[in-house]
Amino acid sequence: MRILFVAMHNSIHTARWINQLSETRHEILLFPPYTAERHYNLEKVRRLSTWGGQPCADGTVNLVSLWPFRRGAVRAELMVENLTGGAEWRVDWLIQAIRRFKPDVVHSLEFQSAGYLTLQARDRMGAEFPPWIATNWGSDIYLFGRLSDHREKIERILLAADYYSAECQRDVRIAKEWGFNGEVLPVLPNGGGFDLAWMRKFIKDPGKTSSRRVIAVKGYQHFAGRALTALDAICLAADALQDYEIQVYAVTPDVALMVKLVEADYGLNIHSLAFPAPREAILRVHGAARVSIGIGISDAISTSFLEALVLKSVPIQANTACVDEWINDGEGGFIVSPYRAEEIADRIRTAVTDDEFIDNAVRINERTVTARLASDIVRERAIRMYEALEKGLIFELGQVSEDGA
Repeated sequence: MRILFVAMHNSIHTARWINQLSETRHEILLFPPYTAERHYNLEKVRRLSTWGGQPCADGTVNLVSLWPFRRGAVRAELMVENLTGGAEWRVDWLIQAIRRFKPDVVHSLEFQSAGYLTLQARDRMGAEFPPWIATNWGSDIYLFGRLSDHREKIERILLAADYYSAECQRDVRIAKEWGFNGEVLPVLPNGGGFDLAWMRKFIKDPGKTSSRRVIAVKGYQHFAGRALTALDAICLAADALQDYEIQVYAVTPDVALMVKLVEADYGLNIHSLAFPAPREAILRVHGAARVSIGIGISDAISTSFLEALVLKSVPIQANTACVDEWINDGEGGFIVSPYRAEEIADRIRTAVTDDEFIDNAVRINERTVTARLASDIVRERAIRMYEALEKGLIFELGQVSEDGA
């Protein structure tokens, strides 16, 4: 099957999802929704111009490019964008790529960049447009769907797409409520699974998690992240954290300032890891942590939450990230409101004083990690999904049963 992905080619999530298909017989094309360098984790990439050449079917990612060489490709796209006065030319380019390569299916990963671009091409091509899989990332529906300038576009995507996928059952329910009546694909992590053996090399001490004396805090403060609320909770629980090291990773500038104030005012052993930081550095934080705190007003399955589970750190996570589909509150960790620092502080106190709770939570979460997050398991499910789609596309367009028959 020839799959044309419209996806942020500089995203680790795109790289990890597409890498799952690297040893399959599918022809994989990747069309970027904006100009940027591709992510270094994207395996086996060759540039493919819309002016000539054919996709390889050996697991190579055929990156659709205006320029056949990596050197100068970004500059070439920027020149075209400047000459045309904006990014509208990319819709024409996507249409040209679809007509040139005739994919069996177009799969957009994420809504606000890739999905909106795909929608524009679909509107112009009409019945000529191939079957479309629309995949929802992060806050695509849950947050942006509440904004008037996004709601109409999101609903149009859901009405136009033949297939829909997400990593939360919550988002599947929202999509159906907003008019999606196509085929819902399996709910899987958008970044694929994890190489558990490789990741666990970042665990600092193989002993019990209750022996750890590090608290990890996600440092995002932006449209969705609420690291400052997490730090307010740290201040409220400061008396219980005097013997702990607090590592705030991926910090934005205002969070970095707050970290210094917390250190000065409360005498805590707290420091920050700037954003962007190498993924390995963040994994080391989780691998040393007793507790990993992630607070925000919107997300799908937070990657940092999943990484904490794998690295045996107990999560304290906001209830806006559908973590209730992975842990039970008070068993595998704590699910909290992103607006109540006092509540978060109470959970921090419990987590740093109750060794039995911590070690029981790790045992519970380990069963989930093994069953649902191992890379070979997620990869097999993703491959089976495309196999089922291929059968449906060949024999009965738009009707794919759960077992792919």
